[in-house]
Amino acid sequence: MLHGDSSRGRNVYLQRCAACHGADARGTRLGPDLYALSKSWSKKRIYGAIEEPEAPMPKLYPSQLTRRELADVAAYVDGIAAEK
Repeated sequence: MLHGDSSRGRNVYLQRCAACHGADARGTRLGPDLYALSKSWSKKRIYGAIEEPEAPMPKLYPSQLTRRELADVAAYVDGIAAEK
């Protein structure tokens, strides 16, 4: 598992993930609230959920995300809830 950069991850998140999880990561009818998930999920679990997602989340890696982008998004989601 690569160590990601959360600043780059935010940009990737806004491009690839915000449509379902919301620009503020608070969730929509299409995707869950990532603030809530990030409080209880480890970085490894977040990374795994992006790498090998469960339906209905689309599989973005490796077709739409590079391994670096995957790591960056995982770092961003891991850090969105400051008080874990």
